[in-house]
Amino acid sequence: MQKGLRVKLLLAGIFLLSFAYGYYTTLARISSSSAEVTSKVALAELASSAPALLWGMLSDKLGAKRVSPLGLIAAPIALSGTSPLSVFLALSFFYAPFLVALLEASTISNEVLGEAVAFLSLGWGLGVLALSLEVIGKTLLALSFILGSILVTLGSENRVSSFEPVKALVKLKPLILPLSLFIGAEYLAYALTALRLYEVAPSLFALSYAILPSITSFICGYCAGKAVEAYGAERVLLASMASYPLVVFLALVAPPPLCLISWAIPIYPFYETSLISLVIRVANVSEGSALGFTYALMAISSLMVFPLTSINNITIHAIVIIAMMVMANILMWRSLKRLTPS
Repeated sequence: MQKGLRVKLLLAGIFLLSFAYGYYTTLARISSSSAEVTSKVALAELASSAPALLWGMLSDKLGAKRVSPLGLIAAPIALSGTSPLSVFLALSFFYAPFLVALLEASTISNEVLGEAVAFLSLGWGLGVLALSLEVIGKTLLALSFILGSILVTLGSENRVSSFEPVKALVKLKPLILPLSLFIGAEYLAYALTALRLYEVAPSLFALSYAILPSITSFICGYCAGKAVEAYGAERVLLASMASYPLVVFLALVAPPPLCLISWAIPIYPFYETSLISLVIRVANVSEGSALGFTYALMAISSLMVFPLTSINNITIHAIVIIAMMVMANILMWRSLKRLTPS
């Protein structure tokens, strides 16, 4: 298959999958009958990335083309409802083609990986927008899961990687602690920013939290891939991690309108692109297992800090999140220095 066609298939696939993700997760939260159910839905959403480790290992063992079709299963589950169990199962299967799309994009080039992150961001934001405008129903939601999975499968190569997951995870060991700290802080920042932006301006919530950030991340995703190519994943990752505390401060502490535009500062595409590129390069074997482990770590870290969302003091939250991010940045710098000695 020609490289250009393959890239288009992967980008279209990840866009549709992210569109379905944004639509479905938002629908699940607003459909909850009580605060308790909303909390359970949030926990289900967090836990759903844990099976990514299994999908990554299977992609190494069996090949990406045999794993990405599992995303088709997400469609009927999403149609069945938005209970916490349905959310967990649907999103768990969503991560099979999603992981494959990012993995396949990374094998082409860092620039294509940046484009994949760009379309990921745009799809998620438009999914939230479509729900808020009541543009599509559940049938088209299911079709997005189905078409996205099919396109990713068509754009994937029938390639089997070396199956050495333990070796890959051992190589990633120096990154586990800083990533755990940062991912946990990042989840808290996302959850509490959503709460604050809704409290400050309910009518502008979708615009400030999802639509504007998705547009700026889409534009800068192209730049992120080029930055990783030019300066290296390590430098871009450290720079993006060091920039996040400022965004957290603006989102959680600054008054309107600063807090309303804070989330549109496009750090995410640089962080996500450089992280994926770095993880795959450091592992150097069983890349699917390595990337799957990263998303499983996301689930574990987020679940561990979830109880902190019950603290009813936004200033304390901001201090804790910024402290965690600063510590994670220091630990990441030290880990990368050991991994790439001068």
